[in-house]
Amino acid sequence: LVLSNTDYIENLKQVFIQQTKRSLDTLRQPPMAVEMPVTFSVSPAYINRENLIRIPVILLQPNFLWSDHYPNALKFATIGSLMAHELIHGFDDVGRHFNTSGSEQTWWDNNSTDAFNERKRCFKRQYSLYRYNGNYLPPNELQAENIADNGGIQLAFKTYQKWIVTLNDIIPRERERLLALETLPNLNFTNKQLFFLAFAQFWCNNMDMHFRDKDSLISLHASAKYRVIGSLANFQTFAEEFHCGTGTTMNPKHKCKIY
Repeated sequence: LVLSNTDYIENLKQVFIQQTKRSLDTLRQPPMAVEMPVTFSVSPAYINRENLIRIPVILLQPNFLWSDHYPNALKFATIGSLMAHELIHGFDDVGRHFNTSGSEQTWWDNNSTDAFNERKRCFKRQYSLYRYNGNYLPPNELQAENIADNGGIQLAFKTYQKWIVTLNDIIPRERERLLALETLPNLNFTNKQLFFLAFAQFWCNNMDMHFRDKDSLISLHASAKYRVIGSLANFQTFAEEFHCGTGTTMNPKHKCKIY
């Protein structure tokens, strides 16, 4: 970069030329990691431009979401479903505009986009029929979080089932011991039922009455109550494990599903 002491305009041109060359050189390169601590909450986040999931260290503290003494059913249902939720964001109507390198590139064809939008309308109808604090949740075109909740819990459960299958390669006595650890003493629930209970308990909370309406209006996420009800109502395996009657709230005849 050669600058002149007497030609300001030419200096600007040379600086902009150098900046443009650098931008073009890095256009298709993996992006540099960007620290954005202010934007992070206490939950994991999927970073489109880096194509990775960042997990706040608070979630990795022992005995919060994981412990050597916890059944794997609990760990897959909590931190597992959180990670799966963020993974789904890589395949939604925002993630479709970023490729594996984190560069902006739309990789869906028109048929995929149309199919996604049609299935997304199902979630919009479903969640707008839920009442929170006496009012229906507002219809919203932004369904990415609800879709990630639904896909996340199903992906986490499928992954847990794959882990169970891996136990078949272990000697029978050790396999029986590990399977016995997948239930909890004094609780008459199967390991699959514990998975769903752990997921529900993780979102269990309460909110001051004065903030409930505001939360449903400004948050991209559904209220915690319906993050559980909505996701599990669309999951046939949940209905089977808890013997929910067909056509009930937790086992509707028509279920919403993207993937």
